[in-house]
Amino acid sequence: MGKLLLESISEVKTQKVRSDGKVSLKYYTGYFRDVENPFTGRGQRNFTQNHSADGKSAFWKELCPESAVKMIGKEFAGDIIRGETLPYDTAIVLKGENAGVIFAKAGKILVTESAQQPALQEIDL
Repeated sequence: MGKLLLESISEVKTQKVRSDGKVSLKYYTGYFRDVENPFTGRGQRNFTQNHSADGKSAFWKELCPESAVKMIGKEFAGDIIRGETLPYDTAIVLKGENAGVIFAKAGKILVTESAQQPALQEIDL
């Protein structure tokens, strides 16, 4: 597992009004860079609230935006990985997380677990 730097986060946004009667969730995007390989570029990951059991309230199960702001400039164990999905194929997977779950939370299906690759391979010079 590599090291990722949290460079910045977006403003907190709210989903469109839902037709199922559940409260709209808030979300923000975290922008990460690979500390050990600056050629991989920047990766991003959305952090979204979860619904309560009845869907009438929402809460931050993952890192809340107030805490994320304090983490800007800090390093985390994680990787920017590539997986065979549509319409995009990269995700931020932090230490202890399952890539398939992260892609699924983004509404994507990871074709195979073996499809995971580093965003860019190291080049021998």
